[in-house]
Amino acid sequence: MEIEKFNYKIPIVWLDTNVIIDIARAKNNSIKEHEVKERALRIYNTIYRLTRKRKILCVEGEQRDEYGNREFLTKECDDILTAITLGLNLQHHLVTKQFQTQQMIKVFLDKQKKFELTEAQIFHSDPMDNLGRVTNTGFIVSVRWPINNQQRDENIKSRNFTSQQFEEIRMTNRKNGKTFKQQLENEYYANIKVILDYISKIITKELKGIPITADELFQNLGMLDPLHWWKYETGKMADLE
Repeated sequence: MEIEKFNYKIPIVWLDTNVIIDIARAKNNSIKEHEVKERALRIYNTIYRLTRKRKILCVEGEQRDEYGNREFLTKECDDILTAITLGLNLQHHLVTKQFQTQQMIKVFLDKQKKFELTEAQIFHSDPMDNLGRVTNTGFIVSVRWPINNQQRDENIKSRNFTSQQFEEIRMTNRKNGKTFKQQLENEYYANIKVILDYISKIITKELKGIPITADELFQNLGMLDPLHWWKYETGKMADLE
């Protein structure tokens, strides 16, 4: 199958979280390296100018999940993200994943040879409408949730623990001569097996009339999404194969 990707009307820019943090540090005069500071400020000023001229779109896409879990400059990073994106944000990555999965089910059922993938599908609404509203009125709407110290500490602890686990896996693989590609394939296989085992368990319970607990349902709700869409398209719920 051929996946055809169409470019949007104007260029779309997504800044890596580290760039946003560098901009915040540069504005806060906490970067010692002159070249890093100059580059960060140049990026900020260029995007700030071009978005207001409607030459590019700069989008927010979960960068705050990363810099919001650090111990410094969260408010400064928030202000920078608002200024350069003009309040334009992407749909959550899970929503995009769900949409693409649903579309691929249709492609598979209809035996299509081509699938069109457009940038407009990753936004809540037409981003050009948002850009026009902001540049015409000067009002930016940007909503973010507060992060208290306890949440931040828990997130930092969790992130550090995960990083440690990944590093241990990397060192073990390096010692045993296992490549990144091999590790990635193993993780894909393990992920598919977990999903299939869970769906099989749910189907078995449903066919036998055994109640499914709320914990079983909601803790793994994302795994059930493809099955629900499959039923919606085909009318077949217990269709694991």
